[in-house]
Amino acid sequence: MGWEANKKAKSSDLYPKSVGEDTSNENQVIQPFQWERNADRSLITVKCKNGYTLDSSCITLSGSEIKVAHFQNLRAYNAGSGGVSAGINTNPFNTEVSNEIEGCSLNTTTHEFTIPAGKFLIDASLELFYVNGFNTRLYNVTDGAVALRGTVGYAGCASPYPHTFATLKGVIEIASAKVYRLEVYCQTARASDAFGWVSSSRGTDDAAYSDIIITDIESIKGAKGDKGEPGTSGADAQNYLPPIGIPTLWFTSVIPDWALNATDGATGYTFADYPELDNEIFRQFLADFTDFNSADNTTTFDMPDLQGMFGRLAGTNGIYGAGIHIGGAVGDYTAHQFQNHAHNHRHSMGVSTDDNYHGSAYPRTSNDYSSTNYTNYTAANPSSGNYGSETRPASFSNTLIVRFE
Repeated sequence: MGWEANKKAKSSDLYPKSVGEDTSNENQVIQPFQWERNADRSLITVKCKNGYTLDSSCITLSGSEIKVAHFQNLRAYNAGSGGVSAGINTNPFNTEVSNEIEGCSLNTTTHEFTIPAGKFLIDASLELFYVNGFNTRLYNVTDGAVALRGTVGYAGCASPYPHTFATLKGVIEIASAKVYRLEVYCQTARASDAFGWVSSSRGTDDAAYSDIIITDIESIKGAKGDKGEPGTSGADAQNYLPPIGIPTLWFTSVIPDWALNATDGATGYTFADYPELDNEIFRQFLADFTDFNSADNTTTFDMPDLQGMFGRLAGTNGIYGAGIHIGGAVGDYTAHQFQNHAHNHRHSMGVSTDDNYHGSAYPRTSNDYSSTNYTNYTAANPSSGNYGSETRPASFSNTLIVRFE
């Protein structure tokens, strides 16, 4: 829930601190700083920094409605607030005042309540009377564990019999629905009014002896607004990210959480999971690199496997070695090869005239290529230097990423 920025209000909507209307406030910009709601969550009044108070007719609230569940221990003014035994007791919530959280509910028999998966702000308060020492906690019944701890205190059993308030506040985050209860440890048993002193001196309206308010934190963020114009300056790295769907060179081993590795050959991606990539540029990238097993199957896609490959500009160079420097089309696979070439080699071989001695300085006068007249030699791989299973220039490695949000 947020305020509409710098809301303008006419002087007829304003209620000055002093008697009489201050007509100089026509179209004044009002900066609200405090607001109040009544029990059904409708707006009552808004107090502003200049001391004026606005009614609901001249205020606009922006954003989505905050989702809240509100439970109470609500009794008739002359009925007991609930008894306790010495030890751990469950606060007797019995009334659902309001509930806008789907999946959240109160069991008025067990006084336990269910909270769905999500992140929630818990704010509870309760009154205690004639129990001596006490301690409060939010107990996760589903998991059998204490979720939050509240305040401790003392509500003495001797005159003047003080009644004391306890509070519990905190945040819980759960992956699935859980059942909770608000528990109170009491040092001393009290039969019927341990959860609040009962007296007609408070009036004859129903009495609320305890409250718990559960707020869905996600709802506080409000609805997603329209996308604004891109910023032109500032330290926000978002302004400097690559465009969505365009493969970009990346020079670290860590792929950011807003991008995918576009060269690792990963399969099984869906456009439903990455809707921003469902665009013409990214689909063309997949179509161009099918030689490397990329695939665009309408609803799913696979990345090309470009690991260990050199990139080269597409096309044939028409200036330097015309027709020789051939890069092919974008995404084409080109196998490794040597350029055609020849070696000029002159070799003479001397043998003895008896055909049995190889390597003599005496040349033969006849052409005899039998195996007894020469020796075959096989060249071994070098034992030192830069050699291996491929021919390549010096290089360094990087990768391509594609931004998806």
